[in-house]
Amino acid sequence: MEAHWTPFLEAGKIKWDGGSIPILSSFYHNKFMNETPAVFALLGQFIGQGTAVPLFYFLCLTFGPGAAADARGPGSKPTTKSGTSFILPLMLAFHTLESFAAFLAPDPETRHWFTWTWQLLPLWVGLGDAFLSRRFPGAGLGLADETQLGVLTLIAAGVWGYMLRAAPYSLAAIVWPASLVHDAFVPHARFVLQLDNICTFGASFLWMAYSYVGLYRAGVLRGKDCLWVVSLLPVVVTVAGPAAGLVFASWWKQKAVGRSI
Repeated sequence: MEAHWTPFLEAGKIKWDGGSIPILSSFYHNKFMNETPAVFALLGQFIGQGTAVPLFYFLCLTFGPGAAADARGPGSKPTTKSGTSFILPLMLAFHTLESFAAFLAPDPETRHWFTWTWQLLPLWVGLGDAFLSRRFPGAGLGLADETQLGVLTLIAAGVWGYMLRAAPYSLAAIVWPASLVHDAFVPHARFVLQLDNICTFGASFLWMAYSYVGLYRAGVLRGKDCLWVVSLLPVVVTVAGPAAGLVFASWWKQKAVGRSI
């Protein structure tokens, strides 16, 4: 991979046949903001989402209380009326809006800029929610947390549906790497993104499966609860995408746990 991107770094531009875009060297003309993307980029270069997410789940499974203990612990009854979170407007502002702006950008350079600003999404959402929750305690949007998550899930499902309808490639070509060896920057970058996506969602579904198995073995979930989600999950993932599938599996689990405790 280094042999592919080194010439771009030396030239200060990402080039392809018929065009190029400059590599952004500063962020908001602020020294701290210039360094922060470098930290995120460095972490991404070393671990990436496809490595960080499985590691997070592994630590949860290894050192956490376990799905059954967590379900039966204090405050385990599922709630949907919190409404004190600002996640929805923050996600819409710093993720959805910027993603749509990048997708609808009139030229590659504008798309590149919006993609660059999107990289700080975890920082903006995390700090923004912490600040707003402290500044306006107990306020939030007045919307149940499930409702806020539902809005984001509908957007994700809509994007997935648009991709299935408009993409000039098959779903297999989009999701699954065509080859493990590449001799050019673009196909190599595509391979890395595909592998990262597979590892991220693969680990997420595996973690969800472990939680279902743990709850079933502890007697919290019934066999038919697991059978229903196993039967419906492939349909949801195919029609609405993996993100919606994870939300569906989590929602089904919470409802089943709520009936049994």
